[in-house]
This record gives sequence, structure tokens and C-alpha cells, in this order.
Amino acid sequence: MPSKVAQDLSPLIEIDGEQFVLETPFLAAYRTAELGRAIGTLKTERDRISAALDRLFRAF
Repeated sequence: MPSKVAQDLSPLIEIDGEQFVLETPFLAAYRTAELGRAIGTLKTERDRISAALDRLFRAF
């Protein structure tokens, strides 16, 4: 079944072969203390994350 996630607002991110949805609208909903340890980096996803933030703040 195709994903109904708005890929430009909430892009699919792959970490260690597993896919996750980056829920851009919820980025400020969690305190840093609530997050677990880092398991990787999203440096290679910078452009897609920036585009998602642009959509959130300019066209949501």
C-alpha cells in the first residue's frame, strides 16, 4: 500500500536500513531530555530536511 505521508513535509529517512518518517511538524514537541542516544546522523538528508522546514513554515 502506498504511503499517505506528505513526502515533502514529512520525508522518509533511512537509518541502518530501517525507514522512519521525519515528522517535521512535531520537531518542537519533544524535549532534548526525552530523546534517547544518537544512533546516526542525518547530514546526508540536509536538503530534504530544509525543504520540509520551508514547507512547514511557509506553506502549511
